Amino acid sequence: MSYLHKDKSLDFENALLKFDRVHAKQILEGALSENDTFQVIDEIVSPALTRIGTAWDTGEIALSQNYMAGRIAEQLINEILPAASPERIDYPKIAITTLGDYHMLGKKVVTSMLRSTGHSIKEYDNMDPDQLVEKLNEDGIDLLLTSTLMLNIALKIRELKKRMDKRGLKTKVIAGGAPFCLTICCTGKLGLITWQGLPLTYTN
Repeated sequence: MSYLHKDKSLDFENALLKFDRVHAKQILEGALSENDTFQVIDEIVSPALTRIGTAWDTGEIALSQNYMAGRIAEQLINEILPAASPERIDYPKIAITTLGDYHMLGKKVVTSMLRSTGHSIKEYDNMDPDQLVEKLNEDGIDLLLTSTLMLNIALKIRELKKRMDKRGLKTKVIAGGAPFCLTICCTGKLGLITWQGLPLTYTN
């Protein structure tokens, strides 16, 4: 990353943390006049969001700041890179679900972070494991993200994985949320990849 882009990335980060959408948009528009869309995303947006995520992870900022920064970035990227744009990153094919958990903040944060870096992502409504397996197969999903807060919901992943294996699906499952800090939900027991930290760090 050039010093110029590093400075712009830091300015963009500060604008997001101040919820200054107007200034954040001006920074991106200025950068886009000299660079292509994904260079701007890679060198300005992604580093800014990663630093913001790290600041939340270390307790320097509130979760609400992390979430709002992601939302503003997502809205700005949607303006320069519409959801239907052929420039969207559509591989791997990604979907996200809460498996019936009604705590949606984690899902919203991850979805915003991915979309703000140009990725396409399908959001699945609440489905039972059989319906979800059918949907994964129908959409050809490569990577399923799950975000849960409640332990009993997180344990549904075991049944989901069994049904996916029986159907022969090769979809990888990445699970996040409070239950995955517990030994009972370790990777070996549920047969999946777990993450507890930054969305951009683990999915880029």
